[in-house]
Amino acid sequence: MLWVKIKRIVILGLKSLWLHKLRSVLTALGVIFGVASVIAMLAIGEGASRQAQKQIEQLGTQNMIISTIEPPQEEAGQEGEQMVREYGLTYKDAERIKATIPKLLLRG
Repeated sequence: MLWVKIKRIVILGLKSLWLHKLRSVLTALGVIFGVASVIAMLAIGEGASRQAQKQIEQLGTQNMIISTIEPPQEEAGQEGEQMVREYGLTYKDAERIKATIPKLLLRG
C-alpha cells in the first residue's frame, strides 16, 4: 500500500517536470548557480585566511612589539601637589633591554 502511494507521487512529479520544462530547467539552473556561488565564496574566504596565516607565520617568533598605554589621570586635589608623569619607553629603558638581550635589533 505504501509503495503504491510512493509510486504515484514519483509518477506525478515526473509528469509535472515534463509538462513544465522551462520552469524545471530554470529551477535546476538556480540551484546549480546558487550552490556553485556558495562553494566559490567559501573557497575564496578559505584561501584568503590561509594567505593571511602564512604572512603572519613569515613574521616569525623573532619579532616583538612593545607598546605603551598612558596611565589614568588621578584627580587633582592632593593639596596642589603635582607629579610629572612619564610613560612610554625612554632611551634608558631601551638601553636596559639591549643589555639584557644582546642580539636585539632596535628600530626607532
